[in-house]
Amino acid sequence: MTCWGDLSSRNLEAPSIEFRSISTGHDHACGLTRAAAVVCWGANRSGQLDAPSGEFIAVDAGVYFSCALTAGGEVICWGDDEQALTAYGA
Repeated sequence: MTCWGDLSSRNLEAPSIEFRSISTGHDHACGLTRAAAVVCWGANRSGQLDAPSGEFIAVDAGVYFSCALTAGGEVICWGDDEQALTAYGA
């Protein structure tokens, strides 16, 4: 994977692993690995890089938060909780 743009928040420094999919937020990005894990990189001012462990089928990075869908159908969010988004599945 190749990333480009503003390097100030380190969101271009993607890990050297294979991803099924990726999603970009404001200053961070998250990817779903081939092993069904979530890995995030970039700025972590609100905890948006602190992905939970588990088996996931989708991931989406927001502005200062991220969410993922587990294999069991549960949505888990982490990061900025200003809008009470991370309360679901926490």
